[in-house]
Amino acid sequence: MLGSKAANAARLVIANRRWRFLIATGALVAAGLFALALAATRARAGFPGANGPIAFVSDRDSPLPVINDDIYVMDETGASPIRLTSDPALDRLPAVSPNGKEIAFATTRSTAAFPNPERDFELVVMDIADDDGDGEGDNLRRLTDNATNDTGPAWSPGGKKIGYSSLEDGDGDVYVIDTEGPAEAINLTNESPSFDGQPVFSPDGDKIAFVSQRDGNFNVYMINADGSGRARITSNPAADAQPEFSPDGARLAFTSTRDGDNDIWVLDAAPEGPANVPVNLTDAVRTSTGAVPNDRWPAWSPDGGKIAFWSGTGNGLTDGEIFTIDTDGTDPANLTNMPEAGDIEPDWGPSRTE
Repeated sequence: MLGSKAANAARLVIANRRWRFLIATGALVAAGLFALALAATRARAGFPGANGPIAFVSDRDSPLPVINDDIYVMDETGASPIRLTSDPALDRLPAVSPNGKEIAFATTRSTAAFPNPERDFELVVMDIADDDGDGEGDNLRRLTDNATNDTGPAWSPGGKKIGYSSLEDGDGDVYVIDTEGPAEAINLTNESPSFDGQPVFSPDGDKIAFVSQRDGNFNVYMINADGSGRARITSNPAADAQPEFSPDGARLAFTSTRDGDNDIWVLDAAPEGPANVPVNLTDAVRTSTGAVPNDRWPAWSPDGGKIAFWSGTGNGLTDGEIFTIDTDGTDPANLTNMPEAGDIEPDWGPSRTE
């Protein structure tokens, strides 16, 4: 009987890990349930400033055999991670605000204050502080409320708007919503029936980079902040996703499978071509056992000197770690170094400003 219980517990852990994988890879898109696409609809933006907190998702404190994702923050050395959510629902895709005070994230929680009977992903914002000691970031407020998944929040530079991905109109689009007061979300990409998502604002707020399948495979595109002026940035038969502007707006980091595995690539923030060839930053990164990992989810440091990313073998969920690397591809460093947990989806915010 004990062996049977242990086996059942192990199967439950595997099942929960598989659910986590479906969220992170976008397999639910094909099932018509849209959660997140192509290693999830990433959040964030690269805002200039002094290096502040790195937000990330971890299952390290899960009450096994249940796997639960919560939001944590740590400094750039990986020291003393602080847990900011403890709800039994899934909390994913953290995005640090441009003033370093708040985190927007996607959650399936349903509470008396924020009922969510569908248990779909909705966007919320909280302080990067738990002064009342309740295990949750203070001043939680809800941004979206509908019967479909809203994911991948990305702050505008002034913090007044958030871009995100949603299936509200049926096919997956990029939306923008005001962060203060009730407002109607605006669909910026509804001219295409294909999936559009993973938006990120440029540091000056004039542009939004995003991922689209409109030309067949996943590539990075750019539009003006009002949805006009669409331009294709990457043009490779591989999958390119998860764009991230450098803090000066001159370059884009993104995840690509163009070398066979997932790696972090960088190019100028302009269409790919002979004069703008992407560079693979993480091709030489290896696990502690020497295995070749999949590296994804770039998050530029506010000072522009490093990129944080999620690295792990296979889908990267059971052994995911948060790394940093210099922007010339040197000095990779494992910040989380917790092989028994899955640490994923980093976002690097600026230090707090008043």
